[in-house]
Amino acid sequence: MSKQKIKRGLYWHLHHGVLLEYCHNEAGRRLYIDTHKPESERALRNLLFKPVKGKLPKEVVETAKAYEKAYEKRVEAYKKAYEAKEKAYEAKEKAYKANISVIEALHKQECKNCPWDGYTIFPKETKDETV
Repeated sequence: MSKQKIKRGLYWHLHHGVLLEYCHNEAGRRLYIDTHKPESERALRNLLFKPVKGKLPKEVVETAKAYEKAYEKRVEAYKKAYEAKEKAYEAKEKAYKANISVIEALHKQECKNCPWDGYTIFPKETKDETV
């Protein structure tokens, strides 16, 4: 299976209220239009959403390229931050489970008459059958 190249660049009408924008993934945007936008809008959106073919001012092209470069760095930083967050979450959960008896004892001491049932502070009330 060959890897399909992602089409990106400056596009007309990426969003309905913006004339010219940088698109990071044409196929992804079209899929989003076809699955999330109102059916009555899809044909027009797909018709008008297209890459710029003519020559734009140099300043517009250069700033679009700078934006794309910054966007890619942000995406990469996000991936790294997300991975670090997941690793920290796993470590936190492991520490919590390993120390649950100490945590629960301290909770019992500090939160007297607390309705916590191990899952929620809103446990289901038991029905009094004698009433």
